Amino acid sequence: MDYNDKVPKYNMTFAADKLSSEKLAEAFDLHQRQMTGSLAIEGGLTAHGDAMTDLKKTALGTVKFKASKGMLKQFPGLSKMFSILNVSQLFKFQLPDMVSGGMPYNEINASLHFLNGIVSSDDLFVKSDAMNIAVVGKIDMVREEVDGTVGIQPLQTVDKIVSSIPIVGWIITGKEGTFVTAYFKVQGKLNNPTVTAIPIQSMSSAVFDIFKRTFQLPVKIFTNTGEVFLGK
Repeated sequence: MDYNDKVPKYNMTFAADKLSSEKLAEAFDLHQRQMTGSLAIEGGLTAHGDAMTDLKKTALGTVKFKASKGMLKQFPGLSKMFSILNVSQLFKFQLPDMVSGGMPYNEINASLHFLNGIVSSDDLFVKSDAMNIAVVGKIDMVREEVDGTVGIQPLQTVDKIVSSIPIVGWIITGKEGTFVTAYFKVQGKLNNPTVTAIPIQSMSSAVFDIFKRTFQLPVKIFTNTGEVFLGK
């Protein structure tokens, strides 16, 4: 077979506003991970092949999107992160139930880069009333595997942090009060990834610099499990 002549090739440049997130997810075979909201999207992609698997393998380009006023549902990785945060018993507010209710968000922004079946991003940011979430990582679209680092910043102050917290290197403090940012490594299958709380020290400087810019972290960072901060 002459590859250049026989295999369908696609070259798309697009820009659209007020799309349905649910319908777009279904079009890319992502319906198992539910997301609602209005979507604005622009970018360019090339791909070739007859089947969806071939298109995923050969997709090349960049897509920027902004989603507004929706819900995130049935994302196993987020559910596991919220479970770890609940175990810490730091917060008086109820974390979202990703199975029954989902997590409402105000805005999601990201630039997605496609290459050889991998989609990656270093600026995915979820803004909601309860918390902000930043993601740096990649997804293998064919194998449906994820490898990323996630930062979660609940928008609540914490009055007292005790040394029994099972997460190290994640406490930050600013002049106006104390905030917590927890970091997690997410790896494995998209439908059941392994989620591990990680210390700041385990991240590369490049990745942590991204989180510092995204969350606008203050200078002082507590990095040892045994440190105790008493709110003033």
